[in-house]
Amino acid sequence: MPQAYIQIPKPVVTEAANFDTVVHFRTSEIEQADSGATTNIYSPGTRKYRIDCLTTGTVIEDWTDFDTSIETGRGYSFVVVPNSNRIIDRSNATEKRLITIAGDKGTAIESRDNIEYIVNNRGWSD
Repeated sequence: MPQAYIQIPKPVVTEAANFDTVVHFRTSEIEQADSGATTNIYSPGTRKYRIDCLTTGTVIEDWTDFDTSIETGRGYSFVVVPNSNRIIDRSNATEKRLITIAGDKGTAIESRDNIEYIVNNRGWSD
């Protein structure tokens, strides 16, 4: 069964920041050995992500395709744009976001991972 892994550059960003997200899809070493493959890199038929605000319960971006070429050693990537890092409730000093990725979403071999990060409100004061 393929596995998905997501990486972001830092766990805290400022409101309206953008950043690159790197995603890797892999098969297990056992599957690699059984298939005779020379690498465990897996290329799912579909690649999707979504972003949710855990603080407010708001869907920031619903399931969105990302179709980029594999860059040697880097995997797939997509940019989290400034609008995805807007503060939903201006009374919050910070808001927690969750990025979820899925390879082959909705199939028997779906693989997922997620990562949380914090968005700091630039204009917040007590």
